[in-house]
Amino acid sequence: MLVRTIKTWWLVVAFVSGFGLAMLAEDLALSWRNNLIEFTAPHMHFLTGKPLEELHRGTQVAFDVKISLYSGTKSHLFQQLAQRFLMSYDVWGEQFSVIRTQSPIQTVSHLDAPSAEAWCLKQMHLDPSGLGETEKLWARV
Repeated sequence: MLVRTIKTWWLVVAFVSGFGLAMLAEDLALSWRNNLIEFTAPHMHFLTGKPLEELHRGTQVAFDVKISLYSGTKSHLFQQLAQRFLMSYDVWGEQFSVIRTQSPIQTVSHLDAPSAEAWCLKQMHLDPSGLGETEKLWARV
């Protein structure tokens, strides 16, 4: 009887933790600033795996980020924005540098990985002109 209780308990823990991680992975926050919609996603990380390995070898890596904003329904695309960022890594200083390649071109350096990711998203903002005050919004990165 004790073995069955432990198995059931582990099943519940596994389900709840998996569900919690799935909720965190989709954490995208929209905020309104200077008549623009800005995006933050503290749990979204793209500086991982193969791109991170390449950066640690001294190779510059391009990241394409696309944000889609839907209004009214999840299938009505209201606005879309795509930006390209070039990242490099200072092996000795262990810091990232990022260049936004589209106008206006901007550069930032001396960042850790989470700050570099956050800076890229901060450069992605959309003009909500034309949206109704009570319209529902959905966003995808």
